[in-house]
Amino acid sequence: MKDKAVPLLKAVVLILAGVIFLVNPGGSLLSVVKIFGAALLAYGIFTAVSQLLARDEKQPGALTAGLIAVAVGIVVFIAPAFVVSLFPVVAGVIVIIGGAKRFWDALAAKNAGDRDWPLGLALSLVCVALGILVVVNPFGTALGFVKLIGIAGIYYGATALVRLLKK
Repeated sequence: MKDKAVPLLKAVVLILAGVIFLVNPGGSLLSVVKIFGAALLAYGIFTAVSQLLARDEKQPGALTAGLIAVAVGIVVFIAPAFVVSLFPVVAGVIVIIGGAKRFWDALAAKNAGDRDWPLGLALSLVCVALGILVVVNPFGTALGFVKLIGIAGIYYGATALVRLLKK
């Protein structure tokens, strides 16, 4: 059971986050952007300070990455609405990439004799199609997309939960 604790927690968090995204898409999107900005700012500060204080093994690339993360984190805090407007396009591209990966996974499942591969294939094609729709019409689909993320979170969390409970 101990080795199932982390995957079980991840599945539950995915389901809860999915429900929150589904119920409150506008507030969820702004919250996610702010959390992302805070994480970038913290990462950037930590990385930059650790590189400036390092006596040996200084990495100029890490210092640059830290300073860029600080700058982006500040932009997110100053103009979260701007970042929110970019979110659907970035998320759409991520969904397209994820759908393409799942497409290849479904084909691999078919070759491995898995009987559930048609469902995986269908869902992968739906993901790619929805990702393209979001990239083409980002502002018209922003809140709908957040709801879709919520549904996907619930689906992936529930799927992981079922798999864990079957073991």
